[in-house]
Amino acid sequence: AYSYFAQGQLVLEGLNPYENGVSALPGWFLTGADPLWAESPTPYGPAFLLLEQGVAALVGTHVFTGALMFRLIALTAIALMIVYLPRLAHAHGIDPPKAVWLALLNPLVLMHFVAGAHNDALMVGLMVAGLALAVERHPILGIILIGLAGAVKPIALVVLPFAGLIWAGTQSTWPQRIWAWVKASGIVLIVFAGLSLVAGVGLGWVASLSTPGSVRTWLSPPTALGMLVGGVLDRTGLGTVDGAVGFFRGLAMLIGAIIVLYLVLRPQGRSPVRGAALVLLTIVVLGPVVQPWYLLWAL
Repeated sequence: AYSYFAQGQLVLEGLNPYENGVSALPGWFLTGADPLWAESPTPYGPAFLLLEQGVAALVGTHVFTGALMFRLIALTAIALMIVYLPRLAHAHGIDPPKAVWLALLNPLVLMHFVAGAHNDALMVGLMVAGLALAVERHPILGIILIGLAGAVKPIALVVLPFAGLIWAGTQSTWPQRIWAWVKASGIVLIVFAGLSLVAGVGLGWVASLSTPGSVRTWLSPPTALGMLVGGVLDRTGLGTVDGAVGFFRGLAMLIGAIIVLYLVLRPQGRSPVRGAALVLLTIVVLGPVVQPWYLLWAL
């Protein structure tokens, strides 16, 4: 939350957060931002940059109040889930209370969405609402919300093809699916273009998507495997940790891309919402970096 606040100050100072870390601010450490990310550009979309800027402008130098504001945003996102998750479950023949207990009233939500105030809460809340509305025959509004989720964290856009499948219908032909994907992509492009124009940051978020991968965590299977194998190779003089991590990350990304394409292009036998959840789970398991709250994307 403190890093979010510092990024909002960056925007207020006229600095591009896609090109500068919070260390570009004089006395940045007084904001409480984590030094681990001090020099990293933000990987967030234009919608969240506008929220960061708004909070920084509203509270001024009151850093703690700013952190509480980001928690309030996260709680608002949880309210979205409270409203739309039961509707999404009901539409798929799943007991709504069971879905709420599993996906909302669990320790990860309490620790990371509530206490941690992570912006993943807003991304997930908008995704859930968007998919629920799409299933309830409001595809345009649903895709707008998914576009907003992507404008918080661009990873949310991987569910867009499945929103297109909902729009096209379960018995749709290939031309109908392609046309639905084209329309869905056009709506999201309009959402992003408008928000980027208001935020005045352009498409810098594209180049910053690799920012989370700059940190190595043992929670990521390909990264952990790369560090283990690389450690052995380094000791025997046969290779380096960097080389092994790069190899296993690249291999995992290739496997992940194949799985994602299969889920998108062969949707038979599963609902589009389940397909979206499986894609998110694939990205988490095979991604270069995993944080505990990433598991909530699919859940």
